[in-house]
Amino acid sequence: HIDLDVLKADKDSWIIKPEDGYGSKGVVAGRDQSAEDWAKALDRAADTVYLVQSFAPQYPMPNTRIIPVDESYKLLYSSPETAAAYLNMHPEQGANALSSLEEWNSLTGLYLYNGRFAGTFIRAGQSGIIAGFAGGITLPTLLADYDPHAGLAIRTREFS
Repeated sequence: HIDLDVLKADKDSWIIKPEDGYGSKGVVAGRDQSAEDWAKALDRAADTVYLVQSFAPQYPMPNTRIIPVDESYKLLYSSPETAAAYLNMHPEQGANALSSLEEWNSLTGLYLYNGRFAGTFIRAGQSGIIAGFAGGITLPTLLADYDPHAGLAIRTREFS
């Protein structure tokens, strides 16, 4: 038995998901909901088979968006606003946001190919649910050095 009043009183500590779901479909993180919407989600879930889990905050990591440029480092878009729209950003964030580091919640995963370890990937998002429908993205993982004065240097290495 689960006391729904306890879950409703501490929404930021809980997440609910369908028992047999996949791809984060039907998952609701209390921290992303108003108290009223969280209560409604819990009431709907109470009539079906849902799992209740403690919400485990993910670690924030600085990320940047890779912006397509030509050989002279000119944007391949007619304006920063066009680039922002293409990258699902708000136009008012402007050109500065296109090259800045932002905090994203991150989950690191292992990538296997043909039964062998082939690298890592990161799922990242800025909400409690890290999935595409919630604005999340899947990123390649690059080993890099960053110096605020010199910029970003990407290192490469083969996996054996």
